Amino acid sequence: MTPTINDLYIKEGSYTKAQIMKKLGLNGPAGDKIFQQLRTKGIIKLVKQEASEIDFNELASDADDGLEEAVGGGSSYFFAFVGIILISGKLLKCYPKYITKDKPLKELKQVLKVIQRYNNNNLNLKLYNDELKEKQNEPLNIMLTLLNDYYENGLYENNKNIIEDNGSGEIHWDKTINDSFTLISNNRPYYLELKTKKIIYDETSYIKRLHAAILTQCSEELARADIIDLFELLPTEISDEQVEDFGDSDYILYRLEQEQAVQFNTRKNQLLRLMHAYISNKKGDISEADFEMFGTTSFEDVWEDVCKQVFNNQLNKSLRNLPIIHNKGGTKLINLIPKPQWIARDNQERPIPAQGTLQPDIITIYKKDGNTVFLIFDAKYYLITLGQGKLAGNPGLESITKQYLYELAYKKFLQDNQIETVKNCFLFPMEDDSVIAKNIGLVKMDIFSFFKLENIQLLKLSASRLYDYYLHNKKLDLSKLPIY
Repeated sequence: MTPTINDLYIKEGSYTKAQIMKKLGLNGPAGDKIFQQLRTKGIIKLVKQEASEIDFNELASDADDGLEEAVGGGSSYFFAFVGIILISGKLLKCYPKYITKDKPLKELKQVLKVIQRYNNNNLNLKLYNDELKEKQNEPLNIMLTLLNDYYENGLYENNKNIIEDNGSGEIHWDKTINDSFTLISNNRPYYLELKTKKIIYDETSYIKRLHAAILTQCSEELARADIIDLFELLPTEISDEQVEDFGDSDYILYRLEQEQAVQFNTRKNQLLRLMHAYISNKKGDISEADFEMFGTTSFEDVWEDVCKQVFNNQLNKSLRNLPIIHNKGGTKLINLIPKPQWIARDNQERPIPAQGTLQPDIITIYKKDGNTVFLIFDAKYYLITLGQGKLAGNPGLESITKQYLYELAYKKFLQDNQIETVKNCFLFPMEDDSVIAKNIGLVKMDIFSFFKLENIQLLKLSASRLYDYYLHNKKLDLSKLPIY
């Protein structure tokens, strides 16, 4: 009997335990068990009772080790997950904190695509490399990756290339010249027999049939779990065979490993690893799983990656590729920031450079009306409120001082290249998509005025519109931003 999936929405943010239990429809010992599972996975985090709205932004990525729950159940928790969770017959749809709707299905679908793109860009999926064995608890991610690969590349093919005499395929000139009889007339060669290429598609391949069966099974399971529509995937029913028809799991894994040993095509080798991971992790129908999830407990990293791509981050570009005066050399923009140097008195005062230094999120250089513009952006996944005498959800002092220091670190570079237009901005997400960006104000510290540094402007950006740029690999026209 197909299980009934109870889908529930919950927004990333701060709650009491009672509020989380109510939102997720949890009660009794069974509910407490699920609540503790979510805490163990880092999805729900206990935070200090006196934590302010600002602190929640900083605490979202921190563990709750060493904290004790308040007597009477008044503790504050942070629900720090964006994505979906299948747990004991419940489908939890977890959406970002800047969305105000109660059931933002359309917005969540876009966010899930963004997380998938982020995984591809930054994690390399970790399913394709030696860390594969560490991903034993992520069958949902494997299934989604398998289906997306199929939509893009089709079924696994084991093709054979053969040479024919006077066939209809492309002429193999090397074979024709070396193996065919040649007539010479008027100093021109004529070949009585042409060697031609032909590709034979092996429709009976064990691996191809297994691939089709796995894809069909993945599609059916995701449909039963009410997940397939969330990712806007097409039903994939391309096989009448069951995965079990191909042998027990040990035999299937053996055949996949055999194929891997002789397969040197990168995409095919990656696909074989994915199928191996799928068979290795198979523990039953995913719709009946005790716990499966797809998403992140660090959506701030996703927001940063979106901003880096859309705003054309150039930190890791060589100077020779930038629109500046002194643009020769392979030095990267990021490497111009000096590192701290440690000097020992007993070592003839020879400096020892530290490993770390300042690390801006985004720096972009572009031309506007003939002038070179130097932009310093910092992606801030905060819900800032500023206006009518109210300030809330704002970055702390450390973020502000670092932003000034980024500009100071590039002072010499700016002078050497005669760049006079510098803008410094924090980038916040917003739900409103009527405009791409709003300039809501600035933050300044007068102690930096001596160095003639730019104050930090505060930009709210339409998250959905930036995601569209990100998913379509497009760059934003920076000259259109409301930066003053």
